[in-house]
Amino acid sequence: MASQMVVPASRDTLFMRGFSARRDIDEIRDFFSDEGGRCSVEFFKESDDKSKLYVALKFENKDIAKELLNR
Repeated sequence: MASQMVVPASRDTLFMRGFSARRDIDEIRDFFSDEGGRCSVEFFKESDDKSKLYVALKFENKDIAKELLNR
């Protein structure tokens, strides 16, 4: 898993924020894998107050990422 500082812009990666920090990162990945196809966690980070998660998920291709984004 890469640091957020070295993850280049990508059409097949979605950055999402606002997940409860109590969520398990594997649970988030598995949900999106079930919804759109296999994906991997590029990075995740907790907010400064440790209440929220920021997550970047990379999908197999840009079409899957775009489809999920438009849902």
